[in-house]
Amino acid sequence: GQKSMLARGSWRGLFPAAFVLACPASCFVQPLGILSPQSLRSWPVLRGAAPMSSNVNPIRLRGSGPTSTKPTIQFSTRSLRPARTQQFSSGVAMQEGERESHSEAVEEFMTNSAQEFCSKPTVVEVVLDAPEKWWDDVVSPRLDRIAEECGVTASSRILDVGTGTGAMIAYLTKDGRAKEENIVGLDLCEPMLEEAAKRFPAATMVQGDIADISIDAFPVPESASEEEGATPAEREFDVIIFNAVFSTLFDQAEALRNAARLLKRGGKIVISHPLGAKFVATLREDDESLLVHALPDAAQLEQLVRFAPLSLASVHDEDELYIASLTFKPVALLESLLCMRGEVATGYGRGGKKLGVPTANLPESQFAAALSDVPTGVYCGWASLPGQTQPYKAVVNVGYSPTFVGEENREKIVEAHLLGDVGQDFYGQEMRLILAGFQRSEKKFASFPMLLAAIKQDIEDARAGLDGASLAQLSQHPFLSQPEGSAEDFATFVAQDCEGALKDCK
Repeated sequence: GQKSMLARGSWRGLFPAAFVLACPASCFVQPLGILSPQSLRSWPVLRGAAPMSSNVNPIRLRGSGPTSTKPTIQFSTRSLRPARTQQFSSGVAMQEGERESHSEAVEEFMTNSAQEFCSKPTVVEVVLDAPEKWWDDVVSPRLDRIAEECGVTASSRILDVGTGTGAMIAYLTKDGRAKEENIVGLDLCEPMLEEAAKRFPAATMVQGDIADISIDAFPVPESASEEEGATPAEREFDVIIFNAVFSTLFDQAEALRNAARLLKRGGKIVISHPLGAKFVATLREDDESLLVHALPDAAQLEQLVRFAPLSLASVHDEDELYIASLTFKPVALLESLLCMRGEVATGYGRGGKKLGVPTANLPESQFAAALSDVPTGVYCGWASLPGQTQPYKAVVNVGYSPTFVGEENREKIVEAHLLGDVGQDFYGQEMRLILAGFQRSEKKFASFPMLLAAIKQDIEDARAGLDGASLAQLSQHPFLSQPEGSAEDFATFVAQDCEGALKDCK
């Protein structure tokens, strides 16, 4: 499918003017040139005025010397090579050869540059040839503000995407904001991660791609429960930050969708750049080969998360500072609606008898191979029954019920719990069902009480999610009110583009 390769490093994203692969050498040894930020060109010291007040720079408080032991880097199992094709957020397709060339150039640049980047406390000495005081007076306070926007606490579990040598970790842990042992740095460049592990030995460093890394690739915190079934949730993060790296993502929408899968309920994603969107846009005018995208404005961010379980909370884009915050929401609108019509079958008797949550079941056999390609998990949508004038809200499990050990479904089953007073036994009758939102993946729970608690939460989430504008509009989809089909065409399975479906509801 569509995967993005993360161009590495907070530093590389922060000062891309230094890319020796993209810019001539003169670009990064002239701090007052056109590619340097306005705050550097007008900095008081450079104009002969008195310096601004000094700020504590946590990076300078961290030693970068060698350690006695080699740091541990965890590797995700995926290949670092890109997929065959890539669909950009802008809709421009990049072929395999171009993508491979790009990712190889990024990896080569970061690996070859790692020693130089890791040799100094800040990138200023390496890249812009700018005074240290400018970093302390201008950039460091902005990184402080970004860390504040993350809203982390001592108990927060944090994922720093594109961590590089750990620049953002210094600010996340400054003045006790967060605990170093609760931070995971994610990057593609092993030498950068090794340096970050030296500087922040209590943090965990993982090599992988945010676009497709799974929650299982991250270690369970030492404080986590030993109880089976609890560990995946305990791996999840309260905050995921993309600092000075978001413009380098091939597919920003896919990266955000996968990042959202790693979030806890109530979690947030922060996208930031301490030199701002205009600075990034200026660099892209010179060379777009490594900075694939500009930083998105509010409207563009809304579009990027349209099919992700994320809501846009805020965007600050001024004064050479960019900070956008996204918050987790339980239901994500599906890009393709799944429309099913079939005969309600007798199930295993578990929903009503064991859990008190009766379901209407549609087995896979009614839809041949179509349902086999549908990911297992919990969905929500709308259901209609013969003789009913209004559709029902429905929370739907598609899968095998793995918690019932020894009694798992023999085939993938669609189990729909209709919200509201159905008031009838409708086995053998036709049910029309539209799956419009995705809530979570199917999982095996350690106990029935844990399963029941999750189901109750799923019901609450579905009830609230289906009141949202787009999902509520789909209750008027003509598929739900069409005349009953013929016996020969009793089972129907159709995948429809969501945007087209919404137009059909108007």
